[in-house]
Amino acid sequence: SMSLVLFDDPQIQGLKLELKLLEINLNNKSDEFAELERVLNEFNNEYYMRLGSLIQAILKLRIGQSEQDPQAQQEYEEFTHEFEQQKNDPIQELSPDQQQELKIAYRNASKLCHPDKLPDEFKSQGTEIFKELARAYRNQNLSRVNEILQQLQSGKPFKNASEIINNKEELLAKIASLRLRLTQLESEINALIQHYEEGEQNHTT
Repeated sequence: SMSLVLFDDPQIQGLKLELKLLEINLNNKSDEFAELERVLNEFNNEYYMRLGSLIQAILKLRIGQSEQDPQAQQEYEEFTHEFEQQKNDPIQELSPDQQQELKIAYRNASKLCHPDKLPDEFKSQGTEIFKELARAYRNQNLSRVNEILQQLQSGKPFKNASEIINNKEELLAKIASLRLRLTQLESEINALIQHYEEGEQNHTT
């Protein structure tokens, strides 16, 4: 039969393996990005909680001193907006043991629903779950991350593209798209690191 011929084709097998390795690599990079986002959020949270009210008061004073300065008004409004956002999206305090549990649960869940690894028909469904997972991880919401992991494990699990696709053109297209996504992730990670370092400098000066 046709399917047996496909599975005996060493070129197809080679491409499936290459795609599988790219999927693993993508998961690792993606987890690295999520961890950086979590650390940055924790850092910002600490900064706003400790100094937010004080900085807001200083910026407000600046408006009072210079009635005609539109920049002072703008700085105050921008800071207030960011401060409110951080307050409305609180981070949960975790013990070191719980943080470790959070990381492991997140990794296991992200492996099961990473949208870039999924075949096209499951991509939008995976994206929704992945976004929710990323937000819960960023806010160190351990119970929500565990809940998502349990849903993914107990439901009908998604299959990765490398397990499903047996067509050479489709495999090549998926490999190309994952390579591109890895390059994008790399630059997003570098941008986050830069942002974090600049934040550190700004907050210490």
